[in-house]
Amino acid sequence: MGWRRIWDREKPHKVGAVDAARKDDEWQWIWGTFWGNIENWWREDAAAHPNDRAPRRELLEALHQLVRKVSVQNGAEWAELHPDPSNVPVHLKGAAQILLLDELRATVEDEMTPDDEWDEIRAEVEEKMLKLIRRTHKEKKKFWGMVLWMQREKGWSDDRAVKLYRTRFGEAPVGLSSEHVEPDRAFVRYERDPRTLEASEPHPELSQWAHASATLAAFKQIDVAAGWAQSEADEDEHAWLRQIIAHVVRPAFAAGYRARSALGKEDECLAVARLAQLRGFASHGGPADLNERKKADAAERTDVVRAIALRLTSGTMPFPRDKAFIGNIQEELARFKPPIKISDSTVRRYLKND
Repeated sequence: MGWRRIWDREKPHKVGAVDAARKDDEWQWIWGTFWGNIENWWREDAAAHPNDRAPRRELLEALHQLVRKVSVQNGAEWAELHPDPSNVPVHLKGAAQILLLDELRATVEDEMTPDDEWDEIRAEVEEKMLKLIRRTHKEKKKFWGMVLWMQREKGWSDDRAVKLYRTRFGEAPVGLSSEHVEPDRAFVRYERDPRTLEASEPHPELSQWAHASATLAAFKQIDVAAGWAQSEADEDEHAWLRQIIAHVVRPAFAAGYRARSALGKEDECLAVARLAQLRGFASHGGPADLNERKKADAAERTDVVRAIALRLTSGTMPFPRDKAFIGNIQEELARFKPPIKISDSTVRRYLKND
């Protein structure tokens, strides 16, 4: 395989070893020549054998093994990115540059057309929005069952029952079962103060369900506009028209997402500050008395675990107790600095409803 012959014949010595006696600029030239030959090979191979992708795919995998992606963070956002060549050792700069340009990957993987890419993005978003809506329907049935229980056991009036349900979901309880469900502590807290479920006084037009429904409605509006445009065009122009629509819709969707993220940064500092406060139990300090500190730490741990669980389930309770869900929480805790290690049984205890 061409690149392997260059790899074995021309690399200065085992990748990763650098002779400290040599100057950086000398090593830069040596390794630059080596990676330049590797790049020349894959470009020539792509031009001569565009359909034989196996050798270039193997090279790409080898580069990924050499230059791992790095985790970056801004506030509450995380991402895995290729490192900048200026931030890697001298013997890996050329490899990092090849990965960063992303041209080798483009010769290995099929490039999606704009309409196929938009269809994939839309399908993923629709699936997530539908899950939120379906989950909300189950929540409605359960919530209404608890309201009916309060009517029967506590003598609530119809007006009080409907008002609480409407406050929570923004609509009347139509078409729901009449099964009574004993209220849990989350329901009791919400009935006393609706702000226990939302960050502020809840309004149905700004609820998660409303946002998910509005997203699906916007997608339908795109379909209507696309259908009208196609009805005005000849049939042989439909494929071209799909490409044009995707070229417009895809960046518009990305712009809306990025704009929302940018605006969210204004309030993100509050969430990050709260998270930093909750992480405080992992460091030294706190009450002087050891028993008091242990109690305070346990309380803080409970807050952190439940906050992570609420984010992972988008507020749905009771929380899952399966091993996969517990593992997701433990992965989040492992990202803390210093990392937080909590056993499966302890996580389940923290997630137990009050």
